[in-house]
Amino acid sequence: MKTFIYLIITAFISVGAFMAAFNQKASTMPYLIAFGIWILFFWRWYKRSRKS
Repeated sequence: MKTFIYLIITAFISVGAFMAAFNQKASTMPYLIAFGIWILFFWRWYKRSRKS
């Protein structure tokens, strides 16, 4: 259940960052935020799955 909540939060943040990137001329930072949040999500998911 905890992973599902993290997934939803990650999806909202990344969608918001992608939407911001589409509306900016210099869109590097929102793309880094969007991909970075997914990297953090999978990294934390991997660490939690190895513990159990």
